[in-house]
Amino acid sequence: MSVRQPSWILWSTLPVVLLVVAFGLWLRVDVSGPTTVDQDWLNLVGLEPDTSGYWLAVILAEVGGGTGAVICTGLLAALFILLRRFRSAGVLVTTMLMGIVLSELLKAVVTRVRPSEQLYDSLGYSYPSGHSMGAAALALGLAFIASRAHMLRLAGVGAVPPLAIPPENKTEPVPTDTETAPTETAAVPTEITAPLEPVRLRFHWSMLLAFAWILLMMWSRTALQVHWLSDTIAGALIGISAAVLADELWTWATIRSRSPHRQG
Repeated sequence: MSVRQPSWILWSTLPVVLLVVAFGLWLRVDVSGPTTVDQDWLNLVGLEPDTSGYWLAVILAEVGGGTGAVICTGLLAALFILLRRFRSAGVLVTTMLMGIVLSELLKAVVTRVRPSEQLYDSLGYSYPSGHSMGAAALALGLAFIASRAHMLRLAGVGAVPPLAIPPENKTEPVPTDTETAPTETAAVPTEITAPLEPVRLRFHWSMLLAFAWILLMMWSRTALQVHWLSDTIAGALIGISAAVLADELWTWATIRSRSPHRQG
């Protein structure tokens, strides 16, 4: 059975990515420093060193860094492989790879400078935020996996209609006026089938956890003054887009590999 994302989610990734790229190019050409909103937000959420909020933000920075994100992705992918859930492992790895490639390309092109008064040592360019991208890619990728498993369980008990597959036509003799006349056959459908519409991915509570984690990571990067607000928004949008595209890519590949026309 096929579980597909709502088409509007898939098609919205293109304008989202283009918007992130266009904003980055605008920053490179016309903006030498932060925007007014970026500076106001940094003043609002800035932390004092050695406070509980500061150490929470530092922990998030360590967990969500490049090494931490790669380790988490690798461990989760290995776990899915042990459970023989190869599609889930492939979705996570593909999501993270797509996000990293697009994020690093934008960093190299935009070359935006980080805030000057950092509370946590961070290197490299600022736009987009790699931590926010990694948090969004991993969290939403896991949410899609959980939501898909939930939809498959619902379809298994008949709570949602499964993907309709047209049955093979059977033929029955058509009577003629004379017994000696050649027998003609006509296609008779075996059953009435529902429209050929796949099950659509629905909202799942894991998506709330995913977005909470994304927002928490975005807060930590700005609270530590290592990124501007627009950096974290761009990173989160890239990670979300990568998760959507990777999930749809693996769904398409799975459907294509099981196609009877391809097997024949």
